[in-house]
Amino acid sequence: MIAALGAAISLVGVVTGLAWRLPAVGSIDRHLFSSINHGRTRRWLDGPLAVIRLLGTHWALLAISVWVVVWWPAAGVALVIATGISASLERVLKVRVGRQRPYETMPEVQLRQVPPPGDPSFPSGDAARAWFLAAALSFGMRIPPAAACLALLLALLVAVARVRAGVHFPTDVWAGSWLGLGIGLVWVGLLPVLVAIRL
Repeated sequence: MIAALGAAISLVGVVTGLAWRLPAVGSIDRHLFSSINHGRTRRWLDGPLAVIRLLGTHWALLAISVWVVVWWPAAGVALVIATGISASLERVLKVRVGRQRPYETMPEVQLRQVPPPGDPSFPSGDAARAWFLAAALSFGMRIPPAAACLALLLALLVAVARVRAGVHFPTDVWAGSWLGLGIGLVWVGLLPVLVAIRL
């Protein structure tokens, strides 16, 4: 049941994220991007957001996966497999959709990531990884509620940081977030079966 819910969440998130192709939604998407990217207030947040943004990288995912493999081998192997599925879906979507990055289409973008990514923009891989890890840790590893809330908050901040950095539109991180959360829930739902067969 949880796995099916996760798959549905991923699908709905990606489909609704593609709404940027509709002119009205695309206009709102660009306006929201500009508001977050150009916001002159709270510039002191850029430093912390740059650090938090690292939680969406491949390195963060690798480190947490290794930690899970060491402490719970069967779950860790399943986590690595789910990670591969999530990354593959993200890559296929990026190539098929081929959306340009904000800094490639909007000359006024304030780019806060150097060097900027060179691959397509939709969906956000960093947001997907951050939400995947947050879901896996919060619902699969059964960490304390306060830690689960922190993991989910950090995933949200990773998504916002990607827009603030000028490398993703809001609909990119929307789709990536739901994709990652959904695949994380698929892993949680299948975990008892995978552990029972000693994967």
